[in-house]
Formats: sequence, structure tokens, C-alpha cells
Amino acid sequence: MQLLAPVVELARRHAAAGNGRAAEIADTLGEYVRTAAAGMVGRGFHTPNHRWVVCSALAQALTLFPDLPARDYLDSILAEGIDINADGEYTERSTGIYNAVCNRSLRFMADGLDRPDLLDHVRRNLDLMAHLFHHDGTVVTSISNRQDRGQRVVPLSIADSFYDLARRDGMGCGRPARTNWSPPGPTSSTGSGSSTPSWPTPVTAMTPSRASPCRTITAKSSPRRASGASAAAPSRPPPRRTTPSPSPSATARWR
Repeated sequence: MQLLAPVVELARRHAAAGNGRAAEIADTLGEYVRTAAAGMVGRGFHTPNHRWVVCSALAQALTLFPDLPARDYLDSILAEGIDINADGEYTERSTGIYNAVCNRSLRFMADGLDRPDLLDHVRRNLDLMAHLFHHDGTVVTSISNRQDRGQRVVPLSIADSFYDLARRDGMGCGRPARTNWSPPGPTSSTGSGSSTPSWPTPVTAMTPSRASPCRTITAKSSPRRASGASAAAPSRPPPRRTTPSPSPSATARWR
């Protein structure tokens, strides 16, 4: 449903412009979406994240088919509240799998139901996730209650939520939207009256810190040149490799 509903919506736009093949896609997949949504109403769910997957599917279906008798059931689930605590953890605390599922579902619900307040829960979880990444891109999974617990996971499936909220908020989760944005680098006027862009100096090295776990990048310095010839570093003899002789006690053990 989360994949097919946007396809139906896009196909309808092209069908309205006279594309016959798009109309065929919209009708075929649209019937699938309508039938699947009708089968979800009143059927319940098995795990905490399932409720938001079901609600997001119904919200998308209602956008395409407003006459579906699904809104009351959807509202009854939402009335129970979002299962997230003040730290941004969902009930399953699944950093490797189901945080991404919950965030994606809440984003679709926010759009389909005109409930932008649901995005606050997504922001809170993304803020938590941003503090749980290791240097190699894996994430802490020891807090999970699901099958990703203790696994080495790079949570690529949550990237779309980071990207979406960054686009919505202008700069990322929890930050105010950017207004009157202009390309980086202020312009400096020259003596002739023309303006030339003054671009910032590129960063060539980064020092790791607690807030930004980045690797240190050090540039290799080229050998200095003197009088047109390269000044070679003084050569050092290779270190002698000596093999220690076994102790008498060790030799006695093997006799």
C-alpha cells in the first residue's frame, strides 16, 4: 500500500493530461488499493508497529478513495496515542528495523490525514537515532526488543525519514525552517564595482569529537624542493630482527 498508493496518485495526474496507459495503471492498481484497504478495516494488528502501518495504508487509501468506510476505524487507533516516550523511543525500540517503519508510517499519516503534529514524534525519534550511530554507520541495537537486538545493522531504511524531515524543516529535525535562503558564500565587491562570489575555504581536515564522530584526515605533505632538486629524507637502516632464544624452562617442557 505504501508503495502503490503514490503510483496510483501519479498515474491519475498523467491520466488527466490524456495519457491512456496511465489511466489503465490508475484503474488497475487503484482497484487493488481499494480492495486491500477494505480488508484492513476492523481486522486489528499483531505488533505495535503494525498499527501505524495499517493506519498509514488507510490514510493513503482515503486520499485516493474518500468514500472508503475506514476513517472511524483509523481514528479509533489514533485515539490510543502514539507509543513513544520522552526520549524518542517507540515501544519496540528497534533501531535497526522498526523505528524506520514507524517513522515512515507516521509521515504518510501526517500527509494523508492533514495531521502535521504526528511529525513531532518522528523528529523526536530521529534525534534519538542520531545519537546512536557508531563510526562505521552501524547503530546501537542492544536496546531493541525485536529480532535486531544485538545485531550489527546499518539502518539504511531510515534514511528516507532523515531526508524527508530535513526537506520539511529546511535544515533537519528539530530546527526552524530556513527562509530567504541564498547560495553559500557572500559576495564581495571589487574595486571595479563588480561583485564576485567569495566562497568559504574548503575544509581539508576534521578533528573527531564527541558530537561529531569523524575520522581525522591528515594531508600528506610533499617533500620540500631545494635548488631544483628534491631534498630526500635521510635513509635509516632497517631494524634488526632478532629471534629470542627459548628459555631453559621452556626447552625442558618439550623434551
